[in-house]
Order: sequence, then structure tokens, then C-alpha cells
Amino acid sequence: MDPLDDEDSLMSNVIHASNEGGSSSIPSLLNGHGNTLSSSASFSAPAAPSSSSRVYSSHQIVNVDDKHPFDLDLIVNQFTGRALLIRLAFIYSSVPSLRSKISAIALPIVKAETYDPLLWDQLGGSATDPWRREVQSVSRGEIEKLETELKTVQANLIKESIRMCHVDLAKLYLKCGDPQGALKSFVKTREFNSTGQQMLEMCMSIIEVDITLHAYLQIPPYIVKAEAALERPQSSLLGSANPSIPLSAAQARAREEELARVEEEKKITTTRLQVARALSSLGQGAYEQAARQFLQVKGELGSWAKTVISPSELAIYGSLCAVATLRRSALKSELLGNESFRAFVDEESYVRDIVDSFVEGKYKIALDLLETHSARHLLTPHLAHHLSNLTQSVRRRALIQYFQPFESVKLSRMGTAFGMKEEEVLRMVIELVESGEIDGRVDLPNKVLRARKEDPRSKLFYDAMRDGEKAVASTQRAVLRMAMVENDLIVKNPKSDRKERSSRAGGGGGNDLSEAILVDE
Repeated sequence: MDPLDDEDSLMSNVIHASNEGGSSSIPSLLNGHGNTLSSSASFSAPAAPSSSSRVYSSHQIVNVDDKHPFDLDLIVNQFTGRALLIRLAFIYSSVPSLRSKISAIALPIVKAETYDPLLWDQLGGSATDPWRREVQSVSRGEIEKLETELKTVQANLIKESIRMCHVDLAKLYLKCGDPQGALKSFVKTREFNSTGQQMLEMCMSIIEVDITLHAYLQIPPYIVKAEAALERPQSSLLGSANPSIPLSAAQARAREEELARVEEEKKITTTRLQVARALSSLGQGAYEQAARQFLQVKGELGSWAKTVISPSELAIYGSLCAVATLRRSALKSELLGNESFRAFVDEESYVRDIVDSFVEGKYKIALDLLETHSARHLLTPHLAHHLSNLTQSVRRRALIQYFQPFESVKLSRMGTAFGMKEEEVLRMVIELVESGEIDGRVDLPNKVLRARKEDPRSKLFYDAMRDGEKAVASTQRAVLRMAMVENDLIVKNPKSDRKERSSRAGGGGGNDLSEAILVDE
């Protein structure tokens, strides 16, 4: 079935209730499908904000100081429009010391580019400001105007005009801070799309809104639909490619330019879909899957680099997921040896230092860098709710890799190597031993972790006893089968009876042993 024709699925997946829009339903999904980390430590995805208003705020206060620096100007320079405002609102709710600076930057943008009073309030705007009082009536008038226009074109049955009215309404709903209304308007364009390009535009618009809402579970279906639409040839190009119609030099040159433009747009769209798939996996807590998907991203993001995800954020997400889940050999080949992804990593030099330190076994340096830049990570909306799980996984993997070459090691030495207290190391080591991730035992009186040694003599006796028990059981089954045949305790298959009669009629004989049912004790 063509995924583009599955309209019922499209409608059911795009209309999100406010309690389904985020990651609140993720833990139950993970329990059902078993998304776990490859490091054998299993983490369920933390609940992310579910309503559109809560996406813009954080319930955690983040300390920004000399030990945990954060560059607000970097965020301002990386994003524009609503993407910038959402990140500034997120930071505003988390860092009280930056609120006055954020308000000075964000409130003029809110006035100039949105009709969103909720965002104005979340960024510290005054409730008595004239703009705050007037914006609701202005937005209501704009919506009524477009709805009236939509009714007019619907009466005239102008298909393309109806589609454009729904698109304009969706954009206006986004401007007013109503992404749920925007999603409904975008999905209504489905029945009025007449080309694959229009279907692709609809899918990409829905994916972009879902990313903004952190509705990660809703993204994959539209990625599939967008990929199918992307493979459909464009009718305009097919018409100009008719070999029976000669083209002038100018027409041929124009066609070549158009083909080059379409191919470039296709590459950018493919890159965006790769990023959307990786963000969906990250949001659902499938960190290894997200790591591999981020590492496969190559090419430019186009306008998404300013409106959805910056190259710096892409490097941070992919690198942290990779360090938390992939083996050291995979880190070397798929991350450090990946020229395409390294272009993103170069945007954040400290990320490369974290990966290099982890691969080289300098775990204290890697963990210290994670702690130093924790403010940067906690103030990134898509990563904040997963940072604790990822950091915990990095520590566990570091402890496992550190112990592998040793037969025994003191916990105090491990604490020094990781910059952790001995009690914290002891707690984590006990968890790893109990879960089977470290094959060892803890000598509590001496505070030593020792590897389990397999006794060859005991193993030999165990294997001999197991093989003997198998031989005895096999012999007993054979004796039982022979006794059953001897005493006619057999059940014949009707088909075997017919074959036997036919065989005896021809002078042959049956084989009683082959007719017996093999019964185990």
C-alpha cells in the first residue's frame, strides 16, 4: 500500500491531544518494545513536557557560573524566529540570573514576529503592556479573515486555493502560539494535494511542528510518507524531458539548472529527514539507535540550521549518545573516522575532546568535561530530559572498560581515576556486578574488586556430569521405544495404514519400528 494513500492513518497520527503530544507515553512504549542501551544498562525515557506551553519552560534550576559556563550569545546567533524564542523561554525558566538579559533580547522579537501572549508572559513581559492587550483581538481578526476566505474558496471548489488557505491558517496558528491548531490545518491539506511536492511540503511542515512540540512518537509515520513523496518524479520535469520536442539552448540550460536545483533540494530534505528520525529516537530514549542515526547525517540542513536544530546541537546529541552506547571500536570508526559528522563536531570543540578522552581511556577528563559543560546540555530543550541517563551510562561504560584488563583493582584507585568518591564507586560497582555487566566480586573488607576466575578442574567435572546425564537420558528413551514396539503399544497413522496395505498387496512388508511414536520419559 502506498503510504501516501493511508489517509486514515495520517489523520489519526496528526491530531494530537495535549496529553499525548510529548513523551509522557514513552515509558509504556519502551516496556512493550524493549528499547534498551547496548551497554546492557537499561534506561527508560524520562517524561518530557506534554503540552505546548510546557515545552517552553523547565522545572529545573540550572547553575551558571565559572565552573559551569554558558554562552547565551551563542544561542542568539545560532537561531532565529520562533526557534530562538522557544530556547530563550526555556533558558529563562531555568537560569534566574539571565532573565533580565533574555527579556531584553526576546520581547522585541515577540512583538515583531508573533501574536503569542503566552510566550510574552513566559519571557517576563509586562501584563499591562498595550501590545499584550491588543494582540489577542488582532490575532482573532486575522483568523476570522482567513476562515471567511476559506469558506469562499470552498464554495467555489477551487482545490489549490483551498489548500493554500489551510496552509495560511496553519502558519497563522503558529504565529499565535497554537501549534495544535496548526497541525489540524496542515492535515486538512491532504485531500487537496495534487502533486508529490505538495505532499512532501505537508509532511515536512507537520514534522517540524512535532519537533517543536517534542511529539517524538508522531514523527516516524510522516518521515515514511515524506520519503515516499520525495521519490515521486515531478510532473513539470517529466513534461520538459520529452525527447520528441526539441529544446533551444536557453531551454536546455534552464532545464539543467532546474534539475540541479531539485537535486540539491532533495539532498537537503533527505538530511532533514535523517535528523528528524534521530531526534525521534532520542526523544523515545532509544539512545543507541539515535547515535547511529545522528552519525549517518551528512549534508546541509538549509533553513533548519536556524529554525529547528543547529550544527552544534547536532554534534552534541550525536556524540553524547555515541559515547553512552557504542563500543570503543565503533566510536573510532563511526564517529572519529566519519568525515561527514566531524564537520558538525568541529562546531563544538569540547565535544571532540570528550570523545577523544573517552576513547583514549582518560575517563576523568571526559567526565570532568561533561560536568563542566552540563549547563550547556541542560539548557538544550531536546537533551535536557535525557542528560541524566546519558551521563549515568557514560560512567557505567567507563567503569566497565577500566576494569577489563585487571584481575583485581582497589576501589580507591578507581575513585582517583574517575574523580569520584570511594563510596560512590562502591555503589556503582555493586550495581554492575549484580546486573552481570562486570563479571567479578567485591571484597568489601579490603575494598577491592576482583575478577571471577573460572576453575578448570570444576568445569571439567561439570561438563563430564552433564554429558553423562545426557547419555543416560538418551539410552532410557531408546529402551522405552523398544519396549513399546515389542508390546504393540503403538499408534499407527491412517496414511501409514494405507501404505502398509498397498505394500503387502505388492509383496512388501511394514516396519513396526518406524510406525512407533517416539515418547520421551
